[in-house]
Amino acid sequence: MELESLNITRVSWGDNAGKLDGNIMFKNPKGKVQIILSDSAAQRILEICAEGLVETAKTVANELTAEIISHGGNLLMVDKE
Repeated sequence: MELESLNITRVSWGDNAGKLDGNIMFKNPKGKVQIILSDSAAQRILEICAEGLVETAKTVANELTAEIISHGGNLLMVDKE
């Protein structure tokens, strides 16, 4: 099976307003399979994504800090002319 799509949205109206729902679509040569995501399943997927976002943000911050230090702070100087 091959992942075709993953969709997660926040419901904006009705009894489930504010909750997440979504679906995952897998395909293979014989057809497709769709899995409907509950709010809790969608929350778990987003928690995994959040971990990746935090790690990426840390990496970017470290690289930016290293670049500023390597330029002797010149990147922070403002021309007052």
